[in-house]
Amino acid sequence: MRVLTLPMSSSSHDNPFGELFMRYVGQECELITFTWRRALFDHYDAVHFHWPEALFTGGFVINLRNVMLLCVLAMMNKWRGVPHIETIHNLRPHQPRTSTARLGLAIWQRTVYVRIFMAATPRVDVDMWPNVFLPHGDYRPIIHPYDVSDAKSSERVLLFGHLRRYKDIERLMNAWADSDVTLPKLLVVGRAETDSYLHALESISARTADRVQLRSESLPTTELLRLIKTSSAVVLPYPNFYNSGAAILALSLDVPVVLSRSSASEGLAAEVGQAWVQLLPTAWDASALRKCLEELEARAHERDHAPLSDARNWVRLAEAHARVYAKATVLKKGKRSWWSSR
Repeated sequence: MRVLTLPMSSSSHDNPFGELFMRYVGQECELITFTWRRALFDHYDAVHFHWPEALFTGGFVINLRNVMLLCVLAMMNKWRGVPHIETIHNLRPHQPRTSTARLGLAIWQRTVYVRIFMAATPRVDVDMWPNVFLPHGDYRPIIHPYDVSDAKSSERVLLFGHLRRYKDIERLMNAWADSDVTLPKLLVVGRAETDSYLHALESISARTADRVQLRSESLPTTELLRLIKTSSAVVLPYPNFYNSGAAILALSLDVPVVLSRSSASEGLAAEVGQAWVQLLPTAWDASALRKCLEELEARAHERDHAPLSDARNWVRLAEAHARVYAKATVLKKGKRSWWSSR
């Protein structure tokens, strides 16, 4: 089984999901990293994209070229009976998109045969073929080579990752800074999406440096893992929470998390228990934050190693991906209508 796949191996400053995917799924089948030359001229049995928007991040001319190439690829694979598969990492776009990017993604979506969901969503039956549920894999294989076992927990609370407006980071920092209740120190770490957004975050941090500290930088793996491990909790107040590598990384390091409430975060809380995941109400404020942190502290004696589901084990995930590829390939052979996703 040869699969053309889009995720690239990540650097030490990026989400290592792609590296884990290539390492483990590559043991079950032959993975070919996507290039247009390989897409158009190599032999493969299936196409699997994780972030199709990566094809449309250039200027107008490059994006338009990629739209036309995607049309050619779709027609070729329709004729060959090669299934297109996408893992849904985000239910909504996180960044504004150009008209050519929207066109390209709309064309791609019309050609997708199987969608792999990483969490429950109220609008889609994620267990009804051609939808498939395969959860986000844990990060323990990445953590294992780094010795952070001697890291001692502090009272500091952490938010880390790419600093983007949709994550409600300003709201969190303002709630922390203006709180009338006692909260531990908040550390926000990550690279801001724009200079203007960085300045907005810096202005909040500057007026309450004793409560909120900002480090706008990408950290090497060792430093990031140690920073997470020495935090009492990780807070991720993303609206419409669906999937978060940051949450899984924290839990892989046996650090509890506070998340906004959604069907996906409720599922994660049910999986690992309330000693590990506390959920914020929709209209949360500093008092709700403190209540969640106090609940985690009260349940500290219940925590040892985060009981992430065996379904998140990368060996099992790799086997499950191989089964999806095999089923999709068999069912798609000879199917005529590519321009309906069913």
